[in-house]
Amino acid sequence: MPVAPWLVAISLILGPGAARVVQTAPPADQPNAAYYFLLGRYLEGTGKIDQAVEALKTAVALEPESAEPRAELAALYARQDRPGEAVDAAEDALKIDPKNREANRILGSVLAALAEERQKAHPGDDPATYVARATTALEIARGDGTGDLGIDLALARLYLQQKRPADAVPLLRRITLESPGYTEGALLLAQAQASADQTDAAIDTLNEVLAADPSVFRARVQLAELYERQRRWKEAAVSWTAAQSLTQRNNEIAARRAIALLNSGDAEAAEIAARALREANPGDVRAAYVLGVALAARNKYDEAATVLKDAAARSPENNAIQFQYGAALDRTGKPAEAEQIFRAIIARDPLDASALNYLGYMLAERGEHLDEAVSFIQRALKTDPGNASFLDSLGWAYLRQGRLDLADEPLSAAAGTQPKNSVIQDHLGDLRMKQRRREDAIAAWQRALDGDGDSIDRAKIQQKIADARKR
Repeated sequence: MPVAPWLVAISLILGPGAARVVQTAPPADQPNAAYYFLLGRYLEGTGKIDQAVEALKTAVALEPESAEPRAELAALYARQDRPGEAVDAAEDALKIDPKNREANRILGSVLAALAEERQKAHPGDDPATYVARATTALEIARGDGTGDLGIDLALARLYLQQKRPADAVPLLRRITLESPGYTEGALLLAQAQASADQTDAAIDTLNEVLAADPSVFRARVQLAELYERQRRWKEAAVSWTAAQSLTQRNNEIAARRAIALLNSGDAEAAEIAARALREANPGDVRAAYVLGVALAARNKYDEAATVLKDAAARSPENNAIQFQYGAALDRTGKPAEAEQIFRAIIARDPLDASALNYLGYMLAERGEHLDEAVSFIQRALKTDPGNASFLDSLGWAYLRQGRLDLADEPLSAAAGTQPKNSVIQDHLGDLRMKQRRREDAIAAWQRALDGDGDSIDRAKIQQKIADARKR
């Protein structure tokens, strides 16, 4: 594209003598767009905004085929927080030169800001259309990607709004490399990486932020949530603990720390954290819920039932609390009461897979309503087909019915994916023994003894092995 003659004039005029030039009017018979362009800048610098606008409009009139004075006018309007006029001037420039980077920069930046604030440039506009328009404009303004970091930041935010995190990652990575102290950019990069399923990279980014400044609260929270996503509960608990130290009485942080401790296997620390949460917030149902779960994890079922009863009474529609209360009642030898609670949960939510499975398994364990038990578990598996616990429940219910052929497939599948789950291996051993596969039964029971040991009677399993060997 050839350079407009008046742009050459600007390049010659700009310099130590620019102030003198803009204060000396050109001959009346030789109107000069470059002069009015510079005059507009000068007047804006002195706070004479109306005069600056008129000067730039004069430049536009003198060079009607040039986009540059229109783009400069758009920039002035944007700097003066006059978005409607900035959009109009930028679009006017783009009618002449659709690739004008300055006009695209102004248009994209203004529309992006309006979209974020849900404001309109003009009455009757739909701000929902601004995001796409702003993205297109800023992509043109970005050029080869070696220019203004502000454009990259605005464009990356737009990509995140449009669920295009993979497109945002390289822009944000450039920002963090060229501005290593810009924490907001690093946090956005971690967010984009996590959304683009680059969780390990996001964790590395957040750890770099925290290595530079351990007090960045948002980085602590984001890191804890990413560890939770990966089910790295010990690291999550450490991160929540660090986040909790940076804030005063944040119940959400305290509750999530207690849950992370619980899931990490440290039930004692989880109970301590949950008790502290409840003492600080005696009326908080969530605190009672977390404490009840922690107590149940430590096999303190009577105390857990007491704590959860109060929470359940205050939150009769909260299925999570009701579920844990029902489970605690079951463990305290009150299956009839537990059954009522689980049936109520299912009535409220027929697709609650956890409640369907628990009730089906509980009925199978008691040897009651076995056809209904199978039906409940099958419904749970429709929601979560590959769940090993649900497959085990179905196989166990079939086994209790004496339907060994139907029990084989779900129990074998569950045991294959959960070799360390002692309960599942014990059930498989019982099935194999009924199938007269004695050696396979002994091997499954031995895996039960060598597994996690949760919810099994070790002496009973050892006796089953001894009896099988005698045979």
